[in-house]
Amino acid sequence: MPAYTLATPDTTYPRPRAAVTFDGAKLARPGRFVEASPEAVLPWITALTGNQPAPDRPLRTLGQLAEEQGAQVEDMMNLCQQLNDAGYIWLAPPDGVITIEEFRGEFRFWVRRWVRKMFDHPVWTQVGEGTADRRVLIGWAKECADYTGSVIRHMTRAAANAEDSAEGWTLLTHNSQEWDHYALFEGACLAAGMPDDTFVRIPPLRSTVAVTHLMRRIARRHPLVYNACEAMLEATAERPQRVVDFYTQVQKHYGYPEGFIQPIIDHLHVDADFEHIDIFDGLISGLEVIPFALVTEILEACHELADSMHVWHAHIAAHYSRPDTAVA
Repeated sequence: MPAYTLATPDTTYPRPRAAVTFDGAKLARPGRFVEASPEAVLPWITALTGNQPAPDRPLRTLGQLAEEQGAQVEDMMNLCQQLNDAGYIWLAPPDGVITIEEFRGEFRFWVRRWVRKMFDHPVWTQVGEGTADRRVLIGWAKECADYTGSVIRHMTRAAANAEDSAEGWTLLTHNSQEWDHYALFEGACLAAGMPDDTFVRIPPLRSTVAVTHLMRRIARRHPLVYNACEAMLEATAERPQRVVDFYTQVQKHYGYPEGFIQPIIDHLHVDADFEHIDIFDGLISGLEVIPFALVTEILEACHELADSMHVWHAHIAAHYSRPDTAVA
């Protein structure tokens, strides 16, 4: 990532791209270090990373931040440049755009980490080791059926918002391929012994509904924001064999009926065959640059979705581990 130079001391500082953490006298991100004195610069960093816009509070300039901290503007600018070079923050480019290649690298960097966050709840380790309640994965399939069944509610909204554009037609195609995938998860639940009337009667968890509502809100934004979030949800198809191996191991632990595990694996393969994971990359490949403000919007939406998915998995684990929760 090239280092962008602030034009004047009063250039408005953009939002941070990542939280800043301390490790002794260094600011650390894997493979990148900045020598600093924590006592001297920690208040500055707190001010920089806390410089978030709000309806009643616009972004403050570097000059204003330096004055608040009793610092020299030159020192604050130097710190900004170091943090930019280390990858903690972005200094907004003077022309307001960055290249697609630069964005693509940044997007992939964060999506890999956010996908790990989505699935780093201990329940997935427990399921893989066979120590979780066997109902948890059945409950997860039930919630997946409910969420996947709601995709048509937000993907069509995103397509309408995109109007007669490449993004709009791509979303309509994606929806035509995705809308009925809930049936795979429904079939898995029924094969696991969940009665049909129970499947229909049990409402989705509130966290499942919350993820749907989040995607409906995102669908009202720029089409690339919505497609970026969809790309993150499809990211498990990037390494399908690893996922298949996981479910194969789970099958050995729990002895689920074959009709339960196979539809889940089939869903993975269907998405891979439709190349859903490549949709977002295909949409941006025809662009040379992308507005910096849109980049920020994309990354923030993906981050919020990752947080929501983590909460979703935690809720599923807690709810379907309860002795009074019936799945069959």
